[in-house]
Amino acid sequence: MLKLKQDVNNLHKALDQQMQALYGLTVQHRPEAVDISAELNDMSQIQIQLNDKQTTLNSLQQTKGSGTVVKDIKREIATLQEQQKQIMINIGIKTDSARADMPGAAGNYGAIDRLRTGLQEKEAELQRLGAEIGPIAEAGDLDSMGRSAKRYLPHAIIALVGIVVLYFLVGWLGGALFGGGGLGDLAVYVPEDARGIAYFHFQKLRERDSKVFNSLSDSLSKAMTHQDNQMLKLDPDELVECLLVFPAKMQEFVGVFRTASDMELEDLVKNYDPKNVESYKDIEYVRVGPAYQALYLAKSGKRTFCFSVQESTLKDTLSRVARQEKPELPDALQEALEYAGKEDHFVVADMKNGSAIPGLDEMSREMGKVEAMGMGLSVGSNVEARATLIFRDKDDAADAEEKFEKELDKGIEEMEKGIDKAPAGTMKDQMETGLKMMKKLDVSRSGQSLHLTWKYDTDEVEDLLKDFVDEFGRDLSGLPFFGM
Repeated sequence: MLKLKQDVNNLHKALDQQMQALYGLTVQHRPEAVDISAELNDMSQIQIQLNDKQTTLNSLQQTKGSGTVVKDIKREIATLQEQQKQIMINIGIKTDSARADMPGAAGNYGAIDRLRTGLQEKEAELQRLGAEIGPIAEAGDLDSMGRSAKRYLPHAIIALVGIVVLYFLVGWLGGALFGGGGLGDLAVYVPEDARGIAYFHFQKLRERDSKVFNSLSDSLSKAMTHQDNQMLKLDPDELVECLLVFPAKMQEFVGVFRTASDMELEDLVKNYDPKNVESYKDIEYVRVGPAYQALYLAKSGKRTFCFSVQESTLKDTLSRVARQEKPELPDALQEALEYAGKEDHFVVADMKNGSAIPGLDEMSREMGKVEAMGMGLSVGSNVEARATLIFRDKDDAADAEEKFEKELDKGIEEMEKGIDKAPAGTMKDQMETGLKMMKKLDVSRSGQSLHLTWKYDTDEVEDLLKDFVDEFGRDLSGLPFFGM
């Protein structure tokens, strides 16, 4: 039941993503069947408020203004951004209702129909299962079990799931993702004010012949083949490795990817026009895509491409590349990078002022007093994961270690009780696998750093993720991939 509820939530989120994709197409092509003038006016008014709030926030941060005031403004900004997002979704819904004829929209309409069918099936199955295990649910055991699973599942497992989720997130934002052993020569792309770094090595997963990766790659290839609004001509098999850098301002993020073949911009960019090519520090770059969702892409080295949504950010990055300037990161973030970067794929983040990487803020609030965190993962015959939380001082780390071990023990105990009461079937099997995974987690501490390591059979991990990956993969065809 817990998995079904999560499936339903994921389907609702996927529908919202499809509607936002339709919004983008509608703004680009302005079909006569859909009047969006009122909605665009509302978005324009909200954007004016956002600009004012952001200017105030920047001023307060530079003058080290009141922390309470800064938090209030950040909440107001988040509220306005959510309002904009809802307007985008509403425009998508309006376009879907009219089924307006636009280039690229057929894939979205097909994905929406499949998602709605899947949602109806899942909701019916959830209702049926709820009737079957009503007595257990009424006793509150399933709710307790759900809270335990969310609270106690090891952060190393969350790292694995986070990698998969990040794959889709980056695909939606930029379509290109993030090799192991640290940043290597890619360090020159990281500014000193970086708040988060994500790194992924495709080639190593191909060598592993991972079932999950192959499923993702196949789905992505199909999506790329059917996209009419492509920006780049890039086969997924060409992607070797990729890096994303998250600054304090999301719009200043930087992405870097490497290809198997040594391409030129004209080989990579769809509808390439040499008149649009600019040069900075003797490095050529070009704007890719329409103005409302443009990215600036440069060939910054052999088989290496760099991109950003802001031209000024790209130029700053190219300046560092030209100088071969490696960053001096804050001590805590550097320690997290050195620890997590030993694995093939990793994510690290500065947590002092909240994470710049989507999805990690909640972890920061739950753990408290964390200055930086890192999660790394390698996939061979076993999945090997490591995570670190770096606290302000040794006492905070010791307190966290004691709390974590107690909660993990309690979580294992509650999961065992839940398994005894759960009906036979898929849900019970998944709970038993989750319990075995929890027992494989090792916790240790060194000074102000808390370390978690985890190792588990790859086939079992991939079987647990397979349903999620397959279902998500079926709905990739309508997403607006950059580079696809």
